Amino acid sequence: MHKLIDLYNRINSFVAYNMLLFANFSLLLIICFDLPFLIPKIYILISAYLFIGLAGYFINDYFDIDKDRLSNKFNVTHIINKYWVILAIVTFIAIGLQLVTLVSKYAPYVVYIEIILLVLYSSKPTRLKEKGFLGILTDSAYSHTLPSIIIVQIINEYVIAPYWFWLLFVCLNSCIGIRDILIHQSIDFEKDVKSETNTFYTKHVLLSNKLILWFEDFVSFMLIALIGSLCLEKKSLAITTVFLFVLLSWIRYKFKKLREINYVIRTYILSSSILIFYLSTNRLSVLALLIHPYNFHFIFHFIKNLNSNIIGPIKRILSLIEHLYKSKFTLLINYTLYYFFIPFGRNLKSKPLYKKKLNNFDIGSTENNKSISKK
Repeated sequence: MHKLIDLYNRINSFVAYNMLLFANFSLLLIICFDLPFLIPKIYILISAYLFIGLAGYFINDYFDIDKDRLSNKFNVTHIINKYWVILAIVTFIAIGLQLVTLVSKYAPYVVYIEIILLVLYSSKPTRLKEKGFLGILTDSAYSHTLPSIIIVQIINEYVIAPYWFWLLFVCLNSCIGIRDILIHQSIDFEKDVKSETNTFYTKHVLLSNKLILWFEDFVSFMLIALIGSLCLEKKSLAITTVFLFVLLSWIRYKFKKLREINYVIRTYILSSSILIFYLSTNRLSVLALLIHPYNFHFIFHFIKNLNSNIIGPIKRILSLIEHLYKSKFTLLINYTLYYFFIPFGRNLKSKPLYKKKLNNFDIGSTENNKSISKK
């Protein structure tokens, strides 16, 4: 049962982040360039991305069986026979290729390159995973760069956009891929050391941590540049709003010296998901973007910050007012009234403005006290 949960978590992580981010970029460009008729093609492409991505996970696990056994790391062959894993890989690749063929006649060739890189990355004798930064670039290429090239090829058939725009888009995805694989290797650091898997991170820990932060800056800057160029091209208030949200999040990230990975991308995903949903003619078709985990992450932090930054101070102010009223304020009123009536010849100590009404219990206890004192 525990291994099934591990498998589910791995697939869920891929779908929730990689696939939805790919879908977000695709749909944003489709809607900004006013190409709604391409939405069915994009959903076919997203499905192909899912199958090829799952094939990639299975390929990596198949060639990492011995290494994962040494580190007690989850491997899909722990719950599925390795021959069934091979069959699953072939099936996923076949379905993925069939789907991309429906999208573009050039897309299958890009997928062939992805598959070759996946095998070279994991298998011997090449095993690019352990070839330093070349392994980082290879992972980024098959997981982000090549899929973004397919998007460019599809949209470029209908839209004349400057080459620098498409280059910026591809570079943005490449930097996201480099940062993501470095983060992934940092998470697997202890298990990779235990299994003697010599990734770039295990060889250069300090440099890798610096690169993660540097590429976070590159990703943020290129994302702002990409949205800004769309803003200038389309002159849309909605796109301008997304641009301002992303820009302000980057300013806060830099000036507050935050070290939260994906801080700017989280803001982008939230604002762009709302934008895509708002501008789409068929909102039901893009509803899935709103369930991105980053959107729930934002809502959670918004409520948390609302409680700490607004509700918390209000509670403290009300508590202070209550404390002043019960202590200092009451004393101040008594002194003010006392000295106010002195010029009129009335001493409120001897002749108060009102006498406290005693209830039956107080009267009875008072009479009992008098009788006790007489005795």
